[in-house]
Amino acid sequence: MPKRTEKIRQFNLQWIKESWAEGWLIDATQENSLHNAFCKVCKSYIRAHKSDLLRHTERATHKNNMKSLVPDIKQQKLTDKSHITIIANDDKKTKLLLAVYIALHSSIHIDHLTDVYNRISKNKSISFIVLSVHF
Repeated sequence: MPKRTEKIRQFNLQWIKESWAEGWLIDATQENSLHNAFCKVCKSYIRAHKSDLLRHTERATHKNNMKSLVPDIKQQKLTDKSHITIIANDDKKTKLLLAVYIALHSSIHIDHLTDVYNRISKNKSISFIVLSVHF
């Protein structure tokens, strides 16, 4: 028999607001009867003792998982519209014509592609000048 019984502690909701808990800590008392905490980053249950939670923040696996959640500064956001380029209608038509021709005739039977290229080259599209090397 152990010398002393382990005291089961309640999860303290104020821990979520503390700086060391920075959004990874969740109250998991509804999921289990052990009054545990849950780490969203590591996806693991932790005993609801402040010392255990602080020890968990110092673990290498938790630190690596936290680094993976930090957004990269160089990566563009999906809502950022600075990367959108406006393409002229002539370029759209020529690219569509080329794509439809390849889709209809498949990549094996593109021997008549020079006819399409001659029609495209009348527009002097910069993106298709690169193709002229292959004809």
